Amino acid sequence: MTIGDDRKPDAQRLIRELQTHGAFFPNLILGVRKLQKVYPRGHMIPRLLKDLDKR
Repeated sequence: MTIGDDRKPDAQRLIRELQTHGAFFPNLILGVRKLQKVYPRGHMIPRLLKDLDKR
């Protein structure tokens, strides 16, 4: 459920590169919201959305 450990330089670099590709995170968030409709009781989904919104 996580991209990587944010404290590791490689993970930080990957996250920065993904952020510069404008549509990646918005599309990922849309996909996770659709997943939440299919699995409304998924306890990890709200936390994942919260973490993605921070990016």
